[in-house]
Amino acid sequence: MHVARRGMPSGGGRRGWRSAARALAVVMVGLAMAAALVSPASADDGRDPRRSTTNQGGNQPPVPGQRLVEPQAESVPSGCPTAPPDSSGYTDEPWYRWSWTDDQNINELCSDAVRLAPTWVAQKAIKYAFSKLGTPYSQDTVLRTTTRFDCSSFVGRAFTAAGAYMYQNGVYQNRTFFNMFGWTGAYTKYPPYSGFPAPGYHDSNLIRVERKDLLPGDIIIKFNGTGGPAYSAGNAGHAQIYLGGGKIIESSDRVAVDYVSPSTSAAKPGYLNNEWYYRWAPALQRPAWLAELVPPNQKDIPAYTERAIPVASPGQAVVGNFTVVGATDPGWATVWPCDRPRPLASNVQYGTQAAAPVLAVSQTDGSGKICVLTSTDAHMVWDTTYAGADIKAHQPDRLVDTRTGLGDATRVVAGSTTAFKVAAANQSVMATLTAVNPGSNGHLRVFTCGGDLPPASSLNFRARVNTANLALVRADSQGRVCVYSTSDTDLLWDQVVESSLPAHAPTRLYDSRQPSDAWPVPGNNNDRIAPGREIKLHVAEPWQTVFGNLTVTDPLNPGHGVVYPCTPIPAGAATALPDTSAINFVGGQTVANAVLVRSDENGDICYQGNEWTQVIWDQVAEFAKPQATAAERGIDTRQPGIYPYNWATKFPATGGPATF
Repeated sequence: MHVARRGMPSGGGRRGWRSAARALAVVMVGLAMAAALVSPASADDGRDPRRSTTNQGGNQPPVPGQRLVEPQAESVPSGCPTAPPDSSGYTDEPWYRWSWTDDQNINELCSDAVRLAPTWVAQKAIKYAFSKLGTPYSQDTVLRTTTRFDCSSFVGRAFTAAGAYMYQNGVYQNRTFFNMFGWTGAYTKYPPYSGFPAPGYHDSNLIRVERKDLLPGDIIIKFNGTGGPAYSAGNAGHAQIYLGGGKIIESSDRVAVDYVSPSTSAAKPGYLNNEWYYRWAPALQRPAWLAELVPPNQKDIPAYTERAIPVASPGQAVVGNFTVVGATDPGWATVWPCDRPRPLASNVQYGTQAAAPVLAVSQTDGSGKICVLTSTDAHMVWDTTYAGADIKAHQPDRLVDTRTGLGDATRVVAGSTTAFKVAAANQSVMATLTAVNPGSNGHLRVFTCGGDLPPASSLNFRARVNTANLALVRADSQGRVCVYSTSDTDLLWDQVVESSLPAHAPTRLYDSRQPSDAWPVPGNNNDRIAPGREIKLHVAEPWQTVFGNLTVTDPLNPGHGVVYPCTPIPAGAATALPDTSAINFVGGQTVANAVLVRSDENGDICYQGNEWTQVIWDQVAEFAKPQATAAERGIDTRQPGIYPYNWATKFPATGGPATF
């Protein structure tokens, strides 16, 4: 299917003149073709007149019972391109369609998509796709598998090159992704007739997702009608790879990046009027040859298998962003010192649709390692923001579980405040606070008992979705902390630190929903913060470490945000803008995550995101020690060879509770 450009250039330069002339020629040829047809045609029947009309190629189904011609073996580049491809032999047009300027950052767009992709296969498919920018279109059965692409062979070859093995009905399929889904009609659930040349996606590890849940690396299939894409042969269907931020990469007249079209809920004459969305997901079993293609650190963490990760010196406390990505099923994960028994505690509760980050604290064992465990197959990312001896962490200790009455607490009622004892008088504590099975959307506020109810939330959650976040709070003179809830919910309190850190009541320092000149909490006039815009916050004295809660609300699309010193901190620190995220979010939802970051020489920190969203910063502590460092990625099980580590499997278990 040919996707029309979004507009002609307004300037009169050479490229604009040439493109305008080409567009006029295309329209004239298209009108001539339409006039020659026996039956009437719409104004835009979806065809590109520069393509072959006599050989519909691989986007037609093969002869019933036969398989598609397989593509040649292809490799995937190790990273994203740093400059636009040299497509001078193909076209003089740019690699993107939405703008006619040359200042688009190809590396940033690709890297952001790779960073947020839910699986290592999706990451590699994106890298492959960007390496083919500018490649021209062809539906020829040979060219589409070698030097050119049509829309569906572009997607099929990207995922085949990425190693997207396929399972169906619990059995490994000795067929490539391209062989099963090499034309748009193959993305049907079941074969619609006997001899249909594709098995469909039923009971396989290619799953359907909703438009609102799209993540980078997901597949968009466009077609006509409501019964599915089974009959979308030739130019009656179209395939794209989603990049996040409302953008896609596709093969139309060439391989290029464009915006996602508006939702196609209503039919439009001459256009494809429906679309379905798909995601490749890891299978619970894997073919034997996969071990030869994927380094050990690339495999998902199998459920209930402990993994040891070197993150710091022996016996140090470490603070880091612990993120679970690409889970096969909802679950929980926990972190603890490897030389101690696995605790009855958890750090993060996660689902299957979006990355789930939480700030976590642990002590390392005698060899400088921490252990992690996920309750379902998943990928894991750890970004260290502090390692040292200024904090004394211990084995996570569950002090409150309202489901069992632990801590003399029961399920909380909406609008109520619950107090429980956690420490000695006036000590500050760090603990993972978890809302379990909340009755409605809402939030929790953690504060020192006896103090005023703070206006700032510590944890935001959705109805029936288990959610966790790290809290830093000072206990009162009786060693108690208080939790206020806007919804009925069960609570878990898993504590790892008791200290003298100067925690105070949460103080709101920024809220983009407020007027820009509001005092003492400035904002952005209730306008979402634009992607790439840097927000500077004055939070402390120069070079102090601050602990705060970063909240993102009402984002337009899935995305992420980073928090960093606005100027590089002393002692040769890394560049100001980190390559690790402080928060990940999905469209339309409110997400909060605790952040430990050091201010710059002016006492400022900065926020920058890659999606339109409202941003809130609530601060609970400022201190000279411990000193936070630039986030350093310790492990990423999605990345091939970048953060290599040979997993040491320990104590595989066979099962456990759905929620810890």
